[in-house]
Amino acid sequence: MMIEHPDAIRNAIENLSKKRHVISDEALRAREEQLVRQDQQQKETDKKWDKKLTVIEEFTDSVHLLMAIFKQSALQDIAMLTANPTRILLLSFSIGIFRGLGFAIGFLVILFGIAVVFLHSAPQDLSAQVMLFVKSALAR
Repeated sequence: MMIEHPDAIRNAIENLSKKRHVISDEALRAREEQLVRQDQQQKETDKKWDKKLTVIEEFTDSVHLLMAIFKQSALQDIAMLTANPTRILLLSFSIGIFRGLGFAIGFLVILFGIAVVFLHSAPQDLSAQVMLFVKSALAR
């Protein structure tokens, strides 16, 4: 069944409700109770929506915080490195070469320091023998 004129029906019901002799006191109390219940339900619904909005706002704040952390952590750069294995290989190889060179230079500096200390503290004939040994070893 379809209501053709809902406004007209609503107006008729309002007119009937204004006539106190037609509607009993029990019906009026029932209507008031129904309105009170509707108000309570509306308040509960509003509270639920407020809680949901609070949760959504907290979630949004958390997402913004995570985005800031990811920007600072350069996670995108790390992901790009892992996506390109040849770049990782070349980078690791270069790092290995520089580490080896650093180790070799450091070893030679320490060895030179020990040789200088040893040559200055050793007797002259011993240092001359060491120098001859080193020259003959280098000549080969």
